[in-house]
Amino acid sequence: SLAKIRIAELFDIIVDYPASLPALEDLRHCLQGQPGLRSLLVASYIDQCSKRLLHPGANTVDIIFIYVSTIKTFTLLDSPGVLLDKVARPIRKYLRERGDTIRCIMTSLLNEADELSAELNTTAAEMQDDENDLFWEPTPVDASPDYMRRTRDLLDSLTSIYEHRDVFVKELQVLLADRLLATSGYEIEGELRNLELLKRRFKGAALMSSADVMVKDIIDSEDIDGQIQEKCTGIVHATILSRLYWPKQSLPNLNAVPGPVRDMLTKYTDAYGELKPNRTLRFLPNLGHVRVELQLEDREFDLLVTPGHASVIYAFSDVAERTVEQLMESLDLIESELRRALVFWTKQGILRELRPGVFSVVESVSQATEEVVVEDIALDAVEVPADDDMDMYWQFIVGMLTNVGALPLERIQSMLGMFAPSYDRPAEELGTFLAKKMREGAVQLKGGQYKLA
Repeated sequence: SLAKIRIAELFDIIVDYPASLPALEDLRHCLQGQPGLRSLLVASYIDQCSKRLLHPGANTVDIIFIYVSTIKTFTLLDSPGVLLDKVARPIRKYLRERGDTIRCIMTSLLNEADELSAELNTTAAEMQDDENDLFWEPTPVDASPDYMRRTRDLLDSLTSIYEHRDVFVKELQVLLADRLLATSGYEIEGELRNLELLKRRFKGAALMSSADVMVKDIIDSEDIDGQIQEKCTGIVHATILSRLYWPKQSLPNLNAVPGPVRDMLTKYTDAYGELKPNRTLRFLPNLGHVRVELQLEDREFDLLVTPGHASVIYAFSDVAERTVEQLMESLDLIESELRRALVFWTKQGILRELRPGVFSVVESVSQATEEVVVEDIALDAVEVPADDDMDMYWQFIVGMLTNVGALPLERIQSMLGMFAPSYDRPAEELGTFLAKKMREGAVQLKGGQYKLA
């Protein structure tokens, strides 16, 4: 019969929603007065989800999309929500067990151009209380013993997967911190809009006050930095965080920071102390970034890198040749972190490995020899990720640039850290990978932003 055909196709119908509305109408008419078909529909859809959706190979964002479409379609099929209550339980249980569900939901809410964000922020009117609803219907006979009418608000349906909403607000703190620290020039207008939206959606959440303080820190930092620059113009610009309101950060060892930079940080701290008596600063250089300008014999470089990478290349400013042991001792870096930096500078064509464990500056292109090939093999033996390993994240990047549009490197790096499972690559490696994609004609770089070619 038509009903059984539509039931067998239900998963595909929901994936194709709203283009599949005619098929849903067919199914809705078939279900009227047919309790047997209602039971068959529930059992069939749960089975289809189990086989095609609720498994480790499915992306969490895709599962959330299907869940949202399930809510919409089953609301059309059965307005009291009895069928939805039954088919949603396995999906809700699976999402609750996924470690990245909360992060995916909150990340989508923070990205205005995200497709899931558009879905979640389109709020349907909540169901009224029974006693005030002119179109009240009695609870259907096939309802579960613990059935309760649910709101049609999509965000509420997602956040109610967890017992307490505080878990979402805590995740918001972490994500907002990442996004605020990834911005350059104190430009946070977009984050302010997102925060105001989230305040409306998480009314009464006490921890939202922490987000307010974090945003205020960025705004105040711009003013304070401007006053400090008037007194001691320099190249250091700081974002000053209220420690108790930001996610906890470990204090790094400042020995890895080059001496001249440490002197500038000290001057900045002194100037801050004059503006804010009885207060002091403790720098977290590992959270910052450094613009490095290099002038070699036949070429120049202007790169935005991590402080660790900057420290490594600075170590070659007075000595053209260094060993790995010397660098580890002078910079107080662990070997894996040091190797990552050496791989980055080698791929930029600025360093080369003369012999195992010994690196030198490539002052001119003519100095580049076949030793570079040997060097790559030596570095890969320490399990430093290669470009090929970045290919696993390419589809995430394509999805970002498709849904959001052109993005700067810092935003792509931040979004990969939020969306991509186990992504822990430095921004420099991402930049190298995108440069390769540019050479292949897959992406373009215009005005400091990457977009699909």
